[in-house]
Amino acid sequence: MKSNSEIILGMHQALLGNISSNFRMICVNWDEDSLRLRIYTEKEPNNEDIELASVILTEFEIHVKFIKYEEEITYSPLPLNKLDALKLVLYARQEL
Repeated sequence: MKSNSEIILGMHQALLGNISSNFRMICVNWDEDSLRLRIYTEKEPNNEDIELASVILTEFEIHVKFIKYEEEITYSPLPLNKLDALKLVLYARQEL
């Protein structure tokens, strides 16, 4: 099983320069074979958001190998503390 440290280091590299202003929270869940990337947005995701999510996952694949990768981009107006954060939150923007 991949460690939190491996995931954090791989995602840190993947996220650099790839966070849209529409992204509210980015989190991941993984098991032995697969990784799920979930991105919560402030408004409905646009083409740029979808492209950036794909870039993040592609960049991550360079650093950490899984058999299966999934990405989800979800619009939600709920407060961040009410969102399903999966196993690990990688990014959460400050909201007042």
